Formats: sequence, C-alpha cells, structure tokens
Amino acid sequence: MTISPVTINIHNLEVFAKHGFFDKERKLYQRFVLNIEICYHPSDEVRHLEDCVDYEHLVKIIEEVMKEPVMLLETLSDKLNVTILNADQRIFFSKVSISKFPLIGKQFSNIQVIRALER
Repeated sequence: MTISPVTINIHNLEVFAKHGFFDKERKLYQRFVLNIEICYHPSDEVRHLEDCVDYEHLVKIIEEVMKEPVMLLETLSDKLNVTILNADQRIFFSKVSISKFPLIGKQFSNIQVIRALER
C-alpha cells in the first residue's frame, strides 16, 4: 500500500507588516493576507503530532519572516517558500500567495503575487 502525500492549506493568514518598493510602504504597517499550500510525505502511520507537519509552527515562522521588510513581494514569497521547505524535511512543495492591500487613495482592492517552490 502506498501512502499518498498530505496537503495542508493555510487560508487567509492576516499579517500587518512593512513591505514595499516605496519608502512610505516600509514605514507604515500595511495589511497582507497569505494563503499557503504545502505538501509533505507523512510517516507510514499517522497517529501522533510528530508524524505530521506542525502547521502551528509554520504559522509562527511565517509571521517571523513577515517582520523583516523587503522591497518586492516576489522576493518575500521566495523567502517564505524557502523558509517553509527548510522547516521540515518531509515538505517537498510550498506555494505562497500574498495579497497586499493598498494605502489610502488607490483605485484597486489588492495586489497578489503567487510563487511556488518544489524540492
């Protein structure tokens, strides 16, 4: 019997951070919403937490990465994907979607960047 990979989706993780190309974007907290998909190979028998990827731990490390300002969402999504893959060797795929909501006065609701990384 072959055990199929497990997919975990973290939906609508809201974080306030200072990312962006313009100085004012790195000075003011802005709203970001992240959607993350990971795939991993589970243990043969999944009966205990250590047999799985700890998604609460993933949320904590994602929030830590979000605290470090970067200029481009593409850079940020790559950094998040690498951090996620490095968090647990069983993870072989990470996909991060970052939605950034504009400062007051813009004519759109949000910007979204989606990047994926596979081991």
